[in-house]
Order: sequence, then structure tokens, then C-alpha cells
Amino acid sequence: MAFNFSKIDKTFNVRTIVAALDYSPLVVIEPPYEEKYAFWQLFYVTKGHLSVLRDGKTETVSAGQIIFRPPSQKSTMLYPEDYELCFGILDFISDDDALNYFGTGPIDLDSKEQSILSHLIKEANEFYKSDNISLWPELISTGLENFLIRLFGRMQGIFLPQPE
Repeated sequence: MAFNFSKIDKTFNVRTIVAALDYSPLVVIEPPYEEKYAFWQLFYVTKGHLSVLRDGKTETVSAGQIIFRPPSQKSTMLYPEDYELCFGILDFISDDDALNYFGTGPIDLDSKEQSILSHLIKEANEFYKSDNISLWPELISTGLENFLIRLFGRMQGIFLPQPE
């Protein structure tokens, strides 16, 4: 089956990865505090849920979902203390307005997207911890760009969601 890739007119121009964190599980629960960063953040929950408080509104992100935090946006992460929470974070730089397409609410991922993103975060986290970091930002930023194009394609109906 051939896809018409000409329908995908988005690129997200991920320039570099700033950091990668894999909390499987999150062991230390910090008291809530307001955060603001100069780069994009992508949060991916694999077990449990977390909440994001911004602009007076609370969004809950559950297992199998992602949420974006745009640069310079103030928000507070609320981590539960009564159950295990596993999630990953990719911090990255992109000056492209195309990322605004994804908004700031939770996005459900299909099984293929979950697999791709889990692998990407684990790989980025390993590269980030290693002393040999000369190529990892390029490698991971390319992987993230490919993931975002795939997600955009599915959300636009170009790719069908993968069955669970």
C-alpha cells in the first residue's frame, strides 16, 4: 500500500535535544513548584498519571498519552504520591510554529507510537548519561522529528492508528 506523502506538509525542525529523562518509576516526589523553560518539553506517561497546572487549568495525562509544554510557558507538574508513576521527558529546541499544532492538551498515542517514543526516550536517556555524546543530540532529534511527522500524519488521517 502506497501513501501519498505529499499530504504531509509539516516539518517540525527539531534542532537539538537538550535533555532526556526516563523515570521508570519516579522515586522522589518533589513538592509542586512553578517551572518555565526556554525550550519545548514532551512528557510521555507509561504508567499511572500526572497532572499539569497552567493558566488556572489542570490537565491530566494518563498512561499512553503525551503532553507538550511550550517554551516560556509557566506550569506546575503535580505528581501523585499514592501509586507508581512512570514517565519520560524529552527537552528539545525548535523555533518552528508547526509544533503549536499539537496544542497543550493530552494526546492519545496508538501502540506503534507508544513503542517508538518509549524506545526513543530510553535511547536518549542512555546517550545522555554516556560520556560519548558527540552524535546523540543529532540522532535523537532526527528520531523525534520522525515521530512528530508520524503523529501529525495519524492525527490528520493520513496514517491509520495501529491496533492495540
